[in-house]
Amino acid sequence: MDIREIIMRYKYPIGGALILLIVSFIIHKSRGNKYQESATKISELTETATSVGGVISPQNYTQDYGEIKGLLDTLTGELKKSSSSLIQFNADRIKTNDYLNMRNNLFSRDIVVTKLLVDSKSLDHTAEFNPAQFTVRLGGQQSTDYPQGYKNVIGFRLLKCHIPVKPYHVVDGHNVLYDETGSQIGTALTLGSYTGVSLASELQTKLSASSVSYNSKTLKFTFTFPSSQKIDWSLSKLLAKTLGFLQAEKHFNTSASSDFSGDFTSSFVDLVIPEIPQIACKDNSKGLAVIDRIPLVQRADEGNLSYYQSNPSEYFTQNYFYPMKLSQLSVTLYLDTQDMVVYDTQKGETYFEFEITLLKNTSLMNQQIPPTQIK
Repeated sequence: MDIREIIMRYKYPIGGALILLIVSFIIHKSRGNKYQESATKISELTETATSVGGVISPQNYTQDYGEIKGLLDTLTGELKKSSSSLIQFNADRIKTNDYLNMRNNLFSRDIVVTKLLVDSKSLDHTAEFNPAQFTVRLGGQQSTDYPQGYKNVIGFRLLKCHIPVKPYHVVDGHNVLYDETGSQIGTALTLGSYTGVSLASELQTKLSASSVSYNSKTLKFTFTFPSSQKIDWSLSKLLAKTLGFLQAEKHFNTSASSDFSGDFTSSFVDLVIPEIPQIACKDNSKGLAVIDRIPLVQRADEGNLSYYQSNPSEYFTQNYFYPMKLSQLSVTLYLDTQDMVVYDTQKGETYFEFEITLLKNTSLMNQQIPPTQIK
């Protein structure tokens, strides 16, 4: 703490002490002057009395003493008034500071938290629109833009969301099988939701295989071809997961079965918004900066929607970042696959509620943290 800060912090006690010193000096000076005048008068009276043979009267001493006492009483009274005024001023100042602190805490906070509701339903729907991959513009001029943009954003997180659970086991772009040369085998599978038996029937029809069967006990598929056949499952990773094959070349000596039970489930989707700094995100195995991982849990009483609410404990572990302007959000939901497959909601609408933290008092960014407080 430097001299200026010390003076500003203790300016009222210092002022009071200076007033006392000045008053003491005045009293001392007044006493000296009065005593000097009295001594002079006494000397003059003594000389006069001596020269005329008279006697000095004590009335002069009484008069001088009364004047000095009156002066001291007046200064003492003024000092008491000054002290009372100073005490009252300090009390009023404390009340004022308490009010200002209360007002700042309630209405002029340094940091403000607001909530943003985003839903795909309120956006324009073209033929290519995907409720699992869209962009929301904030503070723009178009009719579909959200009216408010955000400046000095330092925090961002998901509070809750509603995601349609549409268990399409065969999705667009992942409905074809390839051989070891990369050539397509048969024709593309029809997009849709399947059971093990119905998917086996679809495969047999589209792959021109002798037969494809599904074992409801082992949950495995068995392929039989007229001749030797190779399938490169690394080119059809999503189908490989569904049918239970390792993501590598598979050589069929006319017949082969799944390496493990087929997986018809989608466990979760990862919410990715590239405008948000990575420090406020979670890293997944694909290297994506994920806002949150949303389980696809379908309950009987919730229809075909999965409701998700973030864990309240994450509020205390939230990472903040340098103030930035947020003018749009590019929302994407990725499936739980090794490929970056966008979740297919089958036009089912999505809804999100986000929490945005804003820095109102930007002067805080100019304050330097003492080295002793840096860990």
